[in-house]
Amino acid sequence: METKIKKLDNLFIALLAIQAAFTLIALLISSSSISLQLPISRSFIKIFIMVQIFITVVYGNYFANSKFKLAGKETDTETKHLLYYTAYSVRLLFLTICNLLNVTAFIITSNEIYAIVTVPLLILYFIYKPDRKIFEDLPETADS
Repeated sequence: METKIKKLDNLFIALLAIQAAFTLIALLISSSSISLQLPISRSFIKIFIMVQIFITVVYGNYFANSKFKLAGKETDTETKHLLYYTAYSVRLLFLTICNLLNVTAFIITSNEIYAIVTVPLLILYFIYKPDRKIFEDLPETADS
């Protein structure tokens, strides 16, 4: 049990560090007047970002909630831990990818709305931080 909690905590911190580093690099690129041009319309970027945010939030919640329900029905403690671990890690990974795509859209378009949208997603990232209490409330097995 303790190893899964530590893995989730480390994953949370690692993904947060990746987001922070990527955002700092993006701010450095945007402040040095480097502009990236793609042969796509900016409206396609807007549509893509809206769709990926929708998919991240809706499907991420659906996936996590379905895993949580499966874990609630499971009798084996190790399987419960694995289901909780999978639910939390996939949800965090979705949010990280979403934030990285938003920052990339900011670099490409120089439109501040993508940077502004990243802030609520980061708040959501912290709201979805793995909950130690769920792992601690589960009874320990003799072989864990």
